[in-house]
Amino acid sequence: MPKGQSAKPCRVAHGISIRHWAQAYGFSERLVYAVVTGRNKASRGQSFKIAVALGHKTAPSLT
Repeated sequence: MPKGQSAKPCRVAHGISIRHWAQAYGFSERLVYAVVTGRNKASRGQSFKIAVALGHKTAPSLT
C-alpha cells in the first residue's frame, strides 16, 4: 500500500476483514477495531502504529 493511502479501500477491494488485516500485521484485533471506529485516539504506542499502518496518520520524520 502506498504511503499515506488509507487501508480501507485496499482492504475492502481485496475482501480482507479487519481480523485478517490485524493478524497479518501482528496487531490486536480489538485494538485495530478501536482505532478504526475512533474509540481510540491513536496518539501513541501500539494504537499509533496501527493508525500509521492503516494510513490514518503519518509517522514523524526523524530527520
